[in-house]
Amino acid sequence: MEKNTLLKSTLLPAFSKIKKKDMHLAMKHLVAENQKIVNNIEKLKILTWNNFIYKLEESDDKISKAWAPIRHLNSVMNDKEIRIEYEKSLGLLTSHYSKIGQNKNLFSQYEKFYEQNKKKLNESQNKLLENTLRGFRLSGVHLDNKKRKLLRSYQERLAKLESKFEQNILDSSNSWSKNFKTNKALSGMPQSSLEIAAETASRNKEDGYTLKLDQPCYMAVMTFAHSQNLRKTLYLAYASRASKEFPVSDKWDNTKNIEEILTLRQTMSKILGYKNYAEYSLATKMANSTNEVIKFLDNLKIKAKSKSKKEIALLKQYARKKLNMESIYPWDIAYIAEKYKEENFGISQEELKKYFPVENVIKGLFKLVKSLYGIEVKLKKTKEVWHKDVRLYEIYDKNKNLRGKFYFDLYARQNKRGGAWMDECIQRRKKISGVIQSPVAFITCNSSPPTKTSPAFFTHYDVET
Repeated sequence: MEKNTLLKSTLLPAFSKIKKKDMHLAMKHLVAENQKIVNNIEKLKILTWNNFIYKLEESDDKISKAWAPIRHLNSVMNDKEIRIEYEKSLGLLTSHYSKIGQNKNLFSQYEKFYEQNKKKLNESQNKLLENTLRGFRLSGVHLDNKKRKLLRSYQERLAKLESKFEQNILDSSNSWSKNFKTNKALSGMPQSSLEIAAETASRNKEDGYTLKLDQPCYMAVMTFAHSQNLRKTLYLAYASRASKEFPVSDKWDNTKNIEEILTLRQTMSKILGYKNYAEYSLATKMANSTNEVIKFLDNLKIKAKSKSKKEIALLKQYARKKLNMESIYPWDIAYIAEKYKEENFGISQEELKKYFPVENVIKGLFKLVKSLYGIEVKLKKTKEVWHKDVRLYEIYDKNKNLRGKFYFDLYARQNKRGGAWMDECIQRRKKISGVIQSPVAFITCNSSPPTKTSPAFFTHYDVET
């Protein structure tokens, strides 16, 4: 265990030293350590913030620091070995924390500590305790033994299904490709997209150009490809990922997973005393009721629907007059809209990209946040990243104090989950010594990568994201 990098409590993960076989072993060790601490706290007669709250927080933080890179690598560098280690670790953590959430003795210690100290604690401390007590109730601590055990089994099953759902989307996306020996069928697509398609073909040991279902390739086809049949082919493949309609195979079909996920969520909510999962979900959110949410969405729908109908009518008219298209389909919308904007407003998404080289946008973004908030973002050179394109940045305040760090993973690639998101690597917290632990985040995007002959450029949508 001494050589397991994930157990070393350094500020940043040592990605180059993480061994896949160590992932589950690290989590197993930390969970066992956490359980021992819980067992000791249950027996304490005198509770203080240091021997109780901090003690648990320190242990939970160790688990979080080890779990974060495992969880992240599963999303951005997914392979068979990482997936196995991730799923074993996910099962272990779900089981452990569902039991912690139903631990009546630990819950009693929290209740006792809160009642005895709430008048002496500050607002933040009281809020933390109130949220923790609420978490126990939402975990079913108040239920009888039979219902607690049943709820735990449902939680563990749900975690597996949700993970499987995500993996099926990734696997089906990765499985699809379409190769063209020449670029004739790809007429209209930007040169940069053709270069990426050519490089993809080369990596696959194919001639010509290969299209995939990653976001940059998909959007390039939908927006620029003149061939309606090509747009239709990619649209149907993309829309049917992880379904029985997927053209490659139905082995990743998520239909049964979705049905079981919905059933489990509803069943668990009812066990906890809620009418449905939506009501249960709102227990930790700002909205007061499901009716309030529905009312908001209905109001939004009324305002958006009339506007969208007008825009669709406009595109239909333009398609008939200018593009000789009597009927339009979902795979035509982006293409027609692009043509309309080019003709009527002189705006082309591909032309706009020329004004957004990645390096310039990043510099401009950091300059903007400095002028608004007085913070400075600096590149930190490091080899401890999971891919050569990943960068690490540090954030400093106007007094030159380090306030946090973040990893920037900008480009789409094989075995990387689609979309854009931010996730926690290390949480900000005050240690028992009084030292503030600086937060570290993962910021992940899926924009077009640079090619052998061209630097990377952002679309306007990428810049907004």
